[in-house]
Amino acid sequence: MAEIRRHDADVIFLKECPDAIQLEIEDAFADYPYRLIEPSRMTMGLALFSPVPITSSSVHRFETRIPVFDVTFDVGGHPWPALPQWGQLHRKQMADIARVAAEAEQPLIVAGDFSAAPWSYAVSRSADRADVQDARIGFPLEGT
Repeated sequence: MAEIRRHDADVIFLKECPDAIQLEIEDAFADYPYRLIEPSRMTMGLALFSPVPITSSSVHRFETRIPVFDVTFDVGGHPWPALPQWGQLHRKQMADIARVAAEAEQPLIVAGDFSAAPWSYAVSRSADRADVQDARIGFPLEGT
């Protein structure tokens, strides 16, 4: 929390939010009036908090059942791990994210734990299809 407060974030996106911590995170971000929370009994839940008004939001659930947020802010305008046994599911989830992002108005931020290396074909293809750019470009290579 101290790190988040230090940056005075306009948007806080949390991944891997199980039901068990929903009340705790809602209390922690009580001063962020705009929110979208989709907890999960496991660790695939998502939560988004913002002091910036959300003008529209929807939660998409495709074949993977993992939530994909589609949110529009008024600014004046977990996919499965990419392990071999989950490869097909990961590719489908990335395609689902790309589908939502490609239809969204710009500017757009796609955020999440994509459990993939920067050179992942599924991630780079999805970024191309959604016409988004990797925000890590120009930074040192880090873990997934």
